[in-house]
Amino acid sequence: METKIAYSPSVVDSLNNLIDILFHENYFSYIENAFDYVENIKNEIENNITTLKHHKSPIELSRYGKYYIRIKSTKRTSWYVFFNKKIIFILFATSPIIMFRMLLS
Repeated sequence: METKIAYSPSVVDSLNNLIDILFHENYFSYIENAFDYVENIKNEIENNITTLKHHKSPIELSRYGKYYIRIKSTKRTSWYVFFNKKIIFILFATSPIIMFRMLLS
């Protein structure tokens, strides 16, 4: 049985904005490389969301989804992907720095 994966509109917007941010902040010299980076994040999510261990979300972050997984996009960067299980609906994806700031606020 194939798992259905859907992204919330806010996640789609965030990932699309990430392409522009990565390019305009000079993390990548070419927009195509920023696009490939974001596509790799999406591929990692889609290829691993059913096989990685699902962790229960902390109460403070449970509004983003009941469960989360961690995806490593590079050796130094991870993304936390929050979702609900029946049809995997990705409600939120963030880097550790942003998640830490959210927990502090």
